[in-house]
Amino acid sequence: MRLRATLSIGFALLAGRLAHADCAADFAADNTVKPGAGAFRAISVVQTTTEMDGKPYPMAAGKTWLEVAPPASLHLRNEMPFDKSEVVLVDGKQGWRRDEGDWSPLGADDVRILATDPDMRRYFSATAVRDLACLGEGSEEGHAVRTYRFTIGEPTLPIQVAAHFDAKTGLPRGGATDNRIGKTQSHAVITFEFDPTIKIAKP
Repeated sequence: MRLRATLSIGFALLAGRLAHADCAADFAADNTVKPGAGAFRAISVVQTTTEMDGKPYPMAAGKTWLEVAPPASLHLRNEMPFDKSEVVLVDGKQGWRRDEGDWSPLGADDVRILATDPDMRRYFSATAVRDLACLGEGSEEGHAVRTYRFTIGEPTLPIQVAAHFDAKTGLPRGGATDNRIGKTQSHAVITFEFDPTIKIAKP
């Protein structure tokens, strides 16, 4: 009886590890940028709320636009309450930045860091993913999607992510992020658009 119970526990643990491995593999496959799908745009609308004296005070909503032309070109534009900036990377070889002023070239180290960042090859940021859960297929705005939930960021500053991928194509449709720093809570809604007209060039 004791041996049978030990075997049952062992098989259950093994099945759990295999299921997690399958989940991680499925997420990695969906989340890897597919060059054949072409250029895309990820739009994030961010709402931040700060608590003071026990009352919530919402800030003005912010917005970011990230355009990516695989394999190594991007244009990031931030329109946040305290961050209005843009970054452009062309072919992983040249880059520029501006902060409410004129464009200035990025240094070689900054270009290299951007071009080699693993997230350049992912739709959703997935550095040091933990607590990954595959929620299976469901419906999102009338479309069949696969949904994943996971956590990224430092353990002391975790960011919870929900990522939705089209169940047929495996391409991202959208998602959301939530994080809290002290008494400040941020919630972002993300939508993806695939657009063959996106062209990224020197500003």
